[in-house]
Amino acid sequence: KELVTAYWMELETVQNYLANSVNLQGVRAEEIKKSLAADVPAELSHAQRLAKRIHILGGWVPGSSHFKAAQTSLQPPKDTTDVVSVIR
Repeated sequence: KELVTAYWMELETVQNYLANSVNLQGVRAEEIKKSLAADVPAELSHAQRLAKRIHILGGWVPGSSHFKAAQTSLQPPKDTTDVVSVIR
């Protein structure tokens, strides 16, 4: 159960990093966008490792219909120039 929770957290992080790496605007945003975009493959790799571990241990890796978002702090801000909230 905890591995599945961690799996979902990694996938949700991928979604939010990807969204923020595209949505952010402004001069100060470019470095953050590049950093987030570069982190997406690493976070996806974490999810893949967790999925493999779940399977090895005899568990079932759930599909998207079982996903429930939980990471409110990582949500992309409505203000696409709010770089500070993304950094936090």
